[in-house]
Amino acid sequence: LYDVAQTQLAEILQKFPNSARQDRTTLLLGQAQLQAGKWEAAIKTLQDGAQRSPDKSPDRYRFWLAEALARGGKFAEAEARYNEVIATHPRSDYRPAALYGHAFAQFKRGKLPEASATLDQLAKLGFRGPAAKSDLPIETELLRGQVHLAAGQFPGADAVFRGLQQTVPGPRLA
Repeated sequence: LYDVAQTQLAEILQKFPNSARQDRTTLLLGQAQLQAGKWEAAIKTLQDGAQRSPDKSPDRYRFWLAEALARGGKFAEAEARYNEVIATHPRSDYRPAALYGHAFAQFKRGKLPEASATLDQLAKLGFRGPAAKSDLPIETELLRGQVHLAAGQFPGADAVFRGLQQTVPGPRLA
């Protein structure tokens, strides 16, 4: 249904360019484009929206722009955008997800010590807002295990994965 959402959201923006809901509609359009695999279109939509409304939802625009860049494999650019959210919006509900995305981008770029430090920063911050009800805590530990594996730290990876096995419901592996 993302294609339907894109069409309808674009139509709303065209028909009501001065709406008080333009900011939210633009963000939703960028998210729908991203979910439909159209990361390049999402980047353009989100950049345009951020320029049109620089004072409205800057953390959201930066976060979703970083997500679009990461989905497109542009990890250096994504890392920079995630860092903007982290550095300039310390109270944002997007901060935990931005820290995770930042660590993931660092991991994909082979910056393993940096990724590990970012994951430690996320663990200290904890999971609040939407992140508390998401899979982000589990995904964080999975990424931590992957970082250990990539760094050749097999005992650390084993400890992380065994810890997850104890805390995540589901079938147990032998």
